[in-house]
Amino acid sequence: MVAILISRILTIIPEERRTPAVETCLQRMSDSTVILSAKCNAPTFSVNDTCAAAFAVANSAKQLLVNVHQF
Repeated sequence: MVAILISRILTIIPEERRTPAVETCLQRMSDSTVILSAKCNAPTFSVNDTCAAAFAVANSAKQLLVNVHQF
């Protein structure tokens, strides 16, 4: 579910707002989401690793908002 929502965010940023900083945030968010999905689906579940991966997604989303609104 998280991956679907992040995918939607990645596609709704208008082209005129896609600065290099925004593109970097989008890439980090995408990469972090892949890692989070892997951690959630791993055969041996690690709470700390999963929380760290979720934090990385949230942190990249926060940075994206900051960068998009600096335009």
